[in-house]
Amino acid sequence: MINDLDRNNITRISKMDFAGLKNLRVLHLEDNQVSIIERGAFQDLKQLERLLHRQQNRG
Repeated sequence: MINDLDRNNITRISKMDFAGLKNLRVLHLEDNQVSIIERGAFQDLKQLERLLHRQQNRG
């Protein structure tokens, strides 16, 4: 599973945002304004192989 959240003006990633997405393999977060990532935000992503984040992210 791929989740493309590029260019969504995301500023915060909370612990519950990706809860239950156990089959997520690729997560795109490019060109957002991420400044806060809560502890444990990615803990359910056991299959995650790639996390893409660059440019406008602030975290």
